[in-house]
Amino acid sequence: MSDRTKLRILLIQQEFTTWRRARRWSYSVQLGLEEGLNANGIEFLTITTPWLSHARDICKDKHFDQVWLEIVHTNLDDR
Repeated sequence: MSDRTKLRILLIQQEFTTWRRARRWSYSVQLGLEEGLNANGIEFLTITTPWLSHARDICKDKHFDQVWLEIVHTNLDDR
């Protein structure tokens, strides 16, 4: 697949701030998803939730065909 025809995905992944919240969702699961996308020739950009407030600047001048969100039942703010 040429670079011009590659599927482009913005991948937004939840980053947990405590072990209690993260214990069921290991980094190996998140890295495995990235490895799978890469192995299938998909161009992707990963942003973790602590960087969401900077997403507009990070993605400036970039275009994506799809946005993938990791959605779990937790608050983004641990307070």
